[in-house]
Amino acid sequence: MLECRPFYKPREFSVVYICALALSQLYKCIHKCLVAHPESTFIVAGDFNHANLKTVLHTFHRNVKCATRGNNILDQVYTNIAHAYRAQAYPYLGLSDHVSLLLDPYYTQKARSTRPVVRSVRTWPEDAIPRLQDCFDSTDWDVFRGQEALTRSSLD
Repeated sequence: MLECRPFYKPREFSVVYICALALSQLYKCIHKCLVAHPESTFIVAGDFNHANLKTVLHTFHRNVKCATRGNNILDQVYTNIAHAYRAQAYPYLGLSDHVSLLLDPYYTQKARSTRPVVRSVRTWPEDAIPRLQDCFDSTDWDVFRGQEALTRSSLD
């Protein structure tokens, strides 16, 4: 497992993890890292021809939609962010029978994907605080104390 802190990354991610392990160990490692850094990004790549990472990590998303060996999608890249990357098939490396994959970032930052919210804030006029204090001073608080006593007696 690699812990990466690239020079440029979206501000909302503290760290990027890249993993390649057995499925049984993978869940334990990722869960431990997600607890420590819940805002982190995960990239899990591997030959998943007999395993589905989504069976143990339900929030992870598949990124490879092109064939990686013959007509089959055997190699997969999972991320914990939907639509984070687009995978493109590239030529074989050496004597490998699997194609190489290039992941193009496709992620749109939250700051760019949401519109700014315009809110209006209503402020009190300057004379509001003294007027409110005058209201509190002239309020007959015994009316409320008498109501409280009636409420307690009806509950008993």
